[in-house]
Amino acid sequence: MKTAVPTGVFGTSTPKTTTTPFAATTPFRVVRPIPVSSGATVVYPRRTPVLPPTVRAVSPLKPAPVPVAASSRAPLKTDVQVTPAPVLQDAKVARGPLAASLIGQIRDEQGNPVVGATVSLGTKAARTDASGSYVLEKLTPGRWEVKVQHEKHTPRQTRVWLVEGLKTPLSLALIRPVVRQEATRVGLIGVGSLTQTDTLAQRMAEELVRTGAFPQVGPLQFIPRGETIAVVSKMERPLYEILDHDRPDPVLVKDFFEYMGVSALAVARVDMLTRSDGDANQLNSYSKVELWQLKDGRVEIRTLVDAGRSEKHDNRLSKAETDQLYAIQITQMA
Repeated sequence: MKTAVPTGVFGTSTPKTTTTPFAATTPFRVVRPIPVSSGATVVYPRRTPVLPPTVRAVSPLKPAPVPVAASSRAPLKTDVQVTPAPVLQDAKVARGPLAASLIGQIRDEQGNPVVGATVSLGTKAARTDASGSYVLEKLTPGRWEVKVQHEKHTPRQTRVWLVEGLKTPLSLALIRPVVRQEATRVGLIGVGSLTQTDTLAQRMAEELVRTGAFPQVGPLQFIPRGETIAVVSKMERPLYEILDHDRPDPVLVKDFFEYMGVSALAVARVDMLTRSDGDANQLNSYSKVELWQLKDGRVEIRTLVDAGRSEKHDNRLSKAETDQLYAIQITQMA
């Protein structure tokens, strides 16, 4: 702060200027005026402080830069560009993507394993083992089309999503193509018009094979019910109607024979009747085996063997117990 001093105050005739600097550390401090004698003129400091040359005035909203002390070292260059260390965008870039896998089972329409089926995905392929199982490994994750082929079944294809590092399960069922075949066998099958008699007729056919009454040698072959599902679906008729003993249809029988590849068919049938007799029930069952053949465009049906059983049992038997007794009768007759 500069103060003009009049002549005679300090014993001099020439005005002098006195300077009082502000402390650098408190730039906004207001310095009190110096006491002077009467008649002196005092100039108070301005509201805007005078800052030291090392401090630069900045906006109050922005932080003030930190002053750098003088050093004997070379001054820092403010235009130096710092190159950061390389950063991996994704961890799999360094270690490579984890491979995916595809596992599953291939079965037929009856649930039996299909052995030797080829499962292919892109350039990878695998064959099913004795249990119908397959494994495809080291596959690229993503959406893929899977194809399954077997010489005796209709090919299938589907799409699947493969996830990195995971095993994706995929099991499929193959259907046998329904085509006309050469007659190379004589089949055995059980047929019934009712649910219960149909079940017992199938049991009769199985018992005939088990006991050796129908030896599976040469052209003689037992035909499981599941093998007829695709044929019955194609013909759009139930099996008991195709093989109707009372009204045989030569056209239906001929188509069934050709689709199944049989020249003749042994048909096991079962009839059952329950009668009440006082405090007991009379369980009557009758079974027979027929031989079906086509001759001159006609259906020829001949009974090979038949048998019957009749037993009395308590009328308080449950349905499950009655069905079991009928099954025992069928086994005995077989």
